[in-house]
Amino acid sequence: MAEVLEAIAVGAGGFERRVALKRMLPEHGDDPEYSRMFVEEARIASLVHHANVAAIFDFGVADGVPFQVMELVDGADTRTLQDKARDIGETMPVEVALHIATEVAHGLA
Repeated sequence: MAEVLEAIAVGAGGFERRVALKRMLPEHGDDPEYSRMFVEEARIASLVHHANVAAIFDFGVADGVPFQVMELVDGADTRTLQDKARDIGETMPVEVALHIATEVAHGLA
């Protein structure tokens, strides 16, 4: 439905901040249901304020494509961790999986 890119938000006085730019894929741009879901996601996410949930800074439409400007979280995602473990013939340690699950639960709560 969307792609996430690293970008630089530029402000007055030389202000710059690395951000995540999430934009709807062009092939979904003409589908009103996808557009509605993307806008609704941004609206709901903007109401959530928690250390375990990436903040939404802005929402807009550029060249007919909706986008969200979000907090950039540096680090590996869970899939990358799983892939790295698999590449060395291991599984993700249970302790790591439980820590991730706990942090997700805190964010959802």
